[in-house]
Amino acid sequence: MIKRIDLGLLLPILTIFTLLLVFQARGADKTAYSCYFTSEPLTIDGQLTETAWQKAPVLAFYVPPTGGKPLSPTEGRVLWDRRYLYVSFKAYDKDIMGTLTQRDSATFKEDVLEIFFKPLNDNDSYYNFEINALGTVYDALNDKSMAWRNRKKWDSRGLLVKITMQGAMNDNKDQDKYWQMEVAVPFEDLEILKGQKPSPGDTWLFHLARYDYSSYLPEGKELSSCAPLTEVNFHKYADWLPLKFLQKKENPDMVYLREPDVLKTPLPQTEPICRVGITLEQDNKNRMEMVLPPGKYKIDSQDQSTTIISEKPTTLTLETREDFLFCKKDQGAELLKTGGFITLSPPERTETLAPGAGIILKGAVVGRGFHWQKEVDLSFPYSLEIHHRNGKLIIVNVVPMETYLTCVVTSEMSAECPPEFIKAQATAARSWMLVFLKNKHIDEPFYICNDDCCQRYQGTTHLSPGIARCVSDTRGMCIVTKDNTICGAYYSKCCGGIMERAQNIFGTGAVGISKALDAPQNSITGKYNPVTEENIREWVCGDFLVKSDSFCSPNTCPEDMLPKYLGAVDQAGKYYRWNIAYSLEELQHYLREKAGISDLGEFLDFRAGKRGNSGRLHELVVIYKDRNGDQKEKTIKTQYQIRNALHEKFLFSSAFVWDIQKDTHGKIEKIVLQGSGWGHGVGLCQMGALGMALQGYSYEKILKHYYNTSKLVMAY
Repeated sequence: MIKRIDLGLLLPILTIFTLLLVFQARGADKTAYSCYFTSEPLTIDGQLTETAWQKAPVLAFYVPPTGGKPLSPTEGRVLWDRRYLYVSFKAYDKDIMGTLTQRDSATFKEDVLEIFFKPLNDNDSYYNFEINALGTVYDALNDKSMAWRNRKKWDSRGLLVKITMQGAMNDNKDQDKYWQMEVAVPFEDLEILKGQKPSPGDTWLFHLARYDYSSYLPEGKELSSCAPLTEVNFHKYADWLPLKFLQKKENPDMVYLREPDVLKTPLPQTEPICRVGITLEQDNKNRMEMVLPPGKYKIDSQDQSTTIISEKPTTLTLETREDFLFCKKDQGAELLKTGGFITLSPPERTETLAPGAGIILKGAVVGRGFHWQKEVDLSFPYSLEIHHRNGKLIIVNVVPMETYLTCVVTSEMSAECPPEFIKAQATAARSWMLVFLKNKHIDEPFYICNDDCCQRYQGTTHLSPGIARCVSDTRGMCIVTKDNTICGAYYSKCCGGIMERAQNIFGTGAVGISKALDAPQNSITGKYNPVTEENIREWVCGDFLVKSDSFCSPNTCPEDMLPKYLGAVDQAGKYYRWNIAYSLEELQHYLREKAGISDLGEFLDFRAGKRGNSGRLHELVVIYKDRNGDQKEKTIKTQYQIRNALHEKFLFSSAFVWDIQKDTHGKIEKIVLQGSGWGHGVGLCQMGALGMALQGYSYEKILKHYYNTSKLVMAY
């Protein structure tokens, strides 16, 4: 006998059962969100136009606890860098509302977007931010899960928030489209981290949430979250998602390179924009001055904007103190105060560059860490960004690639150089830049810096019209390998006569770069290639040097003419071959302080370890007695560390031999180094390329000499 079932009783049961299944399925969906590191500085403007935002994974929102699709959809994204956790929202909303303006108001009583995260697994504390459509912030540090009413009074002082919208707020006569929010949470404000910052691989708990109040919603209100919440409770962190911090996105069109990993870089289709660090944190500048030429300049921060119009030069003072950045005009009242960064730009930009054009930065550091380090006043075109970190200023010049290159070539060498050399230098610098763009300083607000660490860049300070014409003649021209990727076109000041192998310097090969004599075919220097321990002394100081035909030798590029051709920051001197002498006390001081041989009592001698094909040492053994009189040895590895250890600032190169001079009692009085070249010696030798140009070689032949298995291709 079949019994009839009362559907009135069955439907509620089926509904509960269905919700339970959905609830269980959503509760199991705890895949970690991939939070990628961004090397692209983000402007907190609510626009979300940066490539990093567009590539970040999208978080969809659901209605708790069923996991149903909300009537008002929301998209969330999260990124990070060394300073901030970045969060963005795009909240579709037909009726955008907001009235509260006082910080820590009950913003959840109107349209609000919320951020929750719990950094530490062994600590019950978590943070939450609730921000309405006016940008009013409620921020809290909560001590226990679900104990949000007993929050600790806390504000994120450096929090950055910006909102944009398509619609009219608080106007129910129209139908709005959406509002967007961009948020930067400073890690240094999160006190439970105790000064620590996330590292790649770290995992936090988090979720993003939303209250939407609208006359278009059936119940007038809708709550949603990106996490599989098991109940309508945003504060139950057992339901939140894992947030995994990652260094690199595995995506072929988002390649972040780190030297020496010179990966395959495709040719660009359009002219890139360069972000060049001019003043770095390590320069220890907390106050600097800029001089604006007569005209109109715009100064913007995340929440303020002002314009300066003047018929005479205007001095701006930039200062950082107490986690804020201050900008003053002519030593007067403050123009701006911000916890973020400032952008300074001329509203009207001209295509034509002129010597000394642009904003003058006073006391800029050049030759950073090298023996020629100094402070100079430099002029920079286009826009400057002023950032701050740890009480220090960081200044970034934002310029188009070809403008940057025009300035780089003059910064690297003088405008008096032959045009064919300038074209060769511009093409090598362009190719190097395209390989390492967004690479050399991935944790900074700039891609590359203004010094020899990257490429020497001094703005328009020493610019000449001739330089600009030569760079324009090679616009978009790149050095390309056989597989049609850009060659990582390294270059240095002077190879010394033989180009060093990239493998020896950077730990990996670089496709397309020569490792041969920097000399014509059948050169008399050929018998020294490679340089070995047996021939190194003759190579460095032998009689053959009088008739050497190396392109970088004084016979081809006379040393008395070098001041005419060297960049303005360089010191005139001998670079093809050089010598330097130390007293015993000087050398021992460097070995203790810079080589880390803290127990050194008495220096005895050096012993050569590995040498590269150009004679550059990659291992140098220091033989010494410790303070107890016991003989010991310490190996200094890499040409960089050797050069750093054996000079007050930086030795010209590691291709050297040494002589020890002793007194009549056998005690060391002096140590003399005799060396070859300046720099790492990989790729284009600037003095050699100059010598070739002086001998009438075209820039194409110069580049073929230094990058012998590559070709030239016009990229844009």
